[in-house]
Amino acid sequence: NSEISTVTTEVTTQEITTQEITTVITTKETTTETTTLAYLSIGNTGVVSKSQITLNNVGYDTVLYDDSGYYRMTAKDNCQYVLTYITIKNVGNEIISFRWIDNDFYCQLHTSDGLEYSPTTFFPWLDDSLENMSLNPLEEKSGFVAFSVPDEVINSDRDLFLVCSGYPDEIKFKVK
Repeated sequence: NSEISTVTTEVTTQEITTQEITTVITTKETTTETTTLAYLSIGNTGVVSKSQITLNNVGYDTVLYDDSGYYRMTAKDNCQYVLTYITIKNVGNEIISFRWIDNDFYCQLHTSDGLEYSPTTFFPWLDDSLENMSLNPLEEKSGFVAFSVPDEVINSDRDLFLVCSGYPDEIKFKVK
């Protein structure tokens, strides 16, 4: 004997309408390679190959004299000397050498459009020339590195940079 009962439930359904809006945003991605040229200015200091270098000043001249006035160097026709006055300090533990090419570090003058100038060689009687020298640890020396540069470049809108390189570092000072 079982009893079967039936329960009837009335369900009233209210129709709910939802509207779903999907927004699709299409973006076009453009990749542009940009090279940022970071550089230091006059008065700034950078370190390259255990050498601390400060660009103190920049000058231009066509004739350079030694302290006695007896010896002189004259720039080539239509050229000037760009004189970059720097202080070099050995911040490493060993002797460093500063010669123009392929030593602990070397300097060149570069233009913003890719021209490169090597230092002009001076003779020992120009006391402030930083040509061919070595520094003991913590020793420093101030003087100039000169570059013979055509007037056409100096009088143009080109930027000039003193670039000091030594593995693995490079620092760049804006000269003009």
